[in-house]
Amino acid sequence: MLEAFNKYKEDYYIMTQRKWKFLGGGVRTIKHRNLRFCFFGRMASSNSKIISSMGHLIQKHYENRYGLEISFSNISGGLLLLHPYNITVNSRARLGKNVTLFKGSTIGSVRSGRREGVPVIGDRVVLCVNATVVGNVKIGNDVLVAANTLVDFDVPDNSVVIGNPGQIIHKKNASKDYLTGL
Repeated sequence: MLEAFNKYKEDYYIMTQRKWKFLGGGVRTIKHRNLRFCFFGRMASSNSKIISSMGHLIQKHYENRYGLEISFSNISGGLLLLHPYNITVNSRARLGKNVTLFKGSTIGSVRSGRREGVPVIGDRVVLCVNATVVGNVKIGNDVLVAANTLVDFDVPDNSVVIGNPGQIIHKKNASKDYLTGL
């Protein structure tokens, strides 16, 4: 449970630019849906059966209400959900630290062919509105996937991916302007 809560505190810091304090953090978590969803999602991935069951139950409510499909078991700390509606993350996909997901972003699987599998997303990656990453691909660190872009290929570190089909543009610290608190 402590590991899940520590990851939530990283999420909290990225979303609010404030360190977790019991009173202020609790009030903000109750007040903001993206914080609530992350809190209960992290608790659902807890090792404690009671806390995990409670987290799953409440997380389901938010999934149904806001169209969110996110399993937190393979997501490192520092997740930032901006405009948290209709975001899908495959439960087997792995996300690194400080990943930002905008409205409509999808991280999904491919079930057959040479890209069969799920993505591995690096650290400091931003998926803009309606960006889609699918298949057994690796997205490097400091990557920005532009709005409405389809990525079904590997992307190196320090890159921007634009278009459909996606094109890679190398740029140092590509995600810097979209990340907060880093």
